[in-house]
Amino acid sequence: MLYWDYPFLPVAGKAKVPVTGMPSVEAMSDYSPHKLDGLHWQRLRCLEAEDVVRRSNCTCDASSGRYEVDFLGEALRVDPREECFFSPQGEVLTLRMEGALAILTYLAGAQNIPLSGRFVSAKDLKGGELFFRGPHSFPVAPLLRAFGDDREGFLVAGRYCGGIPGVLGDASFQVMAFPRVPLKVLLWLADEDFPAEISFLFDATIERHLPLDVIFALVGELCFRMEVRRNMKPSENARLPCATLITVGFLKAVVL
Repeated sequence: MLYWDYPFLPVAGKAKVPVTGMPSVEAMSDYSPHKLDGLHWQRLRCLEAEDVVRRSNCTCDASSGRYEVDFLGEALRVDPREECFFSPQGEVLTLRMEGALAILTYLAGAQNIPLSGRFVSAKDLKGGELFFRGPHSFPVAPLLRAFGDDREGFLVAGRYCGGIPGVLGDASFQVMAFPRVPLKVLLWLADEDFPAEISFLFDATIERHLPLDVIFALVGELCFRMEVRRNMKPSENARLPCATLITVGFLKAVVL
């Protein structure tokens, strides 16, 4: 199932958007503030906070109405009333579209179910074989250029996204994208016979929480954050959480 088909997030007054209507990562990654339709925020405002907390395993501050959810290893606060994202210190965060879309979709649609403990590839998800190809292939090319022969750099970038090293591939880590959405990132280093490869594995329950095109956006956000970390100085890596970096001016200074 795709985001556009989800019954809890309708596109009011519009026909359903076909699969090809989901913009590519390149189109969305323009260092601009999130450009989400107000319906995403409206839907979250219409939900009972207790229900959102129970389903998503997040918390909610009763006085402010802000949800606090762990996203890629960092705590973010989401204010449906102000339609803003904040750091735990109250700093306003300007997220990219992929991250904002993933967070709001997760809060609105997560299910209170246990993890399966079974990790699968994106193409093993229902409809994934057709969806995750062409323009919806995961954007790993920049990561392969950065980490194709740099195992330690790959693990360091993963650690700054909340990753815990694993034993798969030549290097791997597991990260909790959300409290109910773990995923694994695997690296095979290049050698004389094969090019480097990066792949992703998901707990099989992910499709109960996120539709395919939001999974695509989530992986795009993770790849982007890893690439940002790769382009930063060690002192900057140690000083700033990744969510703080996802602001227009700082990203231009770091990446461009």
